[in-house]
Amino acid sequence: MARLVARPIRALVAGFVLILATRSALPAETAPLPPEIEAVAAEARAVLPALAPPIADCIARHDTEHPVFHGCIDWHSAVHGHWALIALSAATGDPAFAAPALARLADRGRMAEEAAFLAAHPDFEMPYGRAWFLRLVAEHVRLTGRDDLMAIGDAVAASLAAYLDTVPPDPLATSYRSQSWALINLIEYATFRRDARLSARVRRLVRQGFTDERTIARACRGGVDRGSFMAVCPNLLWLVALTEDRASLIQLIRDDRLLAGFAAPAGKAATVHERGLRFSRAWGLWAVWRASGEPAAARAYAEHVAAALAARDWQGSYQAVGHWVAQFGVLALRPLVRPGT
Repeated sequence: MARLVARPIRALVAGFVLILATRSALPAETAPLPPEIEAVAAEARAVLPALAPPIADCIARHDTEHPVFHGCIDWHSAVHGHWALIALSAATGDPAFAAPALARLADRGRMAEEAAFLAAHPDFEMPYGRAWFLRLVAEHVRLTGRDDLMAIGDAVAASLAAYLDTVPPDPLATSYRSQSWALINLIEYATFRRDARLSARVRRLVRQGFTDERTIARACRGGVDRGSFMAVCPNLLWLVALTEDRASLIQLIRDDRLLAGFAAPAGKAATVHERGLRFSRAWGLWAVWRASGEPAAARAYAEHVAAALAARDWQGSYQAVGHWVAQFGVLALRPLVRPGT
């Protein structure tokens, strides 16, 4: 009963209604944006390009001794800074956004040093920064068509999978310990690489520890991610979307009304890290809406985006938010420039 994959068959009438609803709904990838999302889309599209200059400045700094990812205060922020600039070019079609990131990533000697460091320090940026690195590799290949980073990506994916194989599942972990974020990026990387073995391995991990209905309900109703920068409830639903069929995801959302009260934190963030929470919740909610077409997911996504835009979560000192929140904004807002990406 507790696990989604072991959920018993519901009453015949309820199941029949769900089947009809699932068949009649347009896939989210092809559906027009719902009015709630359209209401925030224009401002989001205007804001998105303005996020690029601070990110470009950030990755150029020398805040650490790393050969490539030396800006943005820390390694993981430098990694998702490079990712964000490439993603902006992919979304807008303007190559200028990605140019500074691509120039740094093209230095094979320095990238080899980064790879050697990761191999020699297996606990470094595990799992958080390594998960972002997988996203960077896939984005880089899609934009450039080059495979320069894939060998490093494959090694990072293997290290991340080995780590998740050995630690107890912690679906409610957040911030730098977030296993759900690591699993999302591993599954997507396996899909990108068409690696059936890795995909099966990661899906097994998800089903073993991340699809418990009561845990998901607690995450969605208990505010376990407050004060943090990394979402929990949307990530767990995103994992369901990546590993189960669409009907199961819809049934979970509707039967348990998981998103009915999933409100965006209003006003000023309680902590510096919480300045990224509205965006990280939003990108997961977008993925859930794309997979399910559920109005509750669309409403929650729009509410979180609106709250982040109103609070200007990315604006502030370099030390506190300037080195990372804009990158979170790119992932949350990017789909509104080119829905379906």
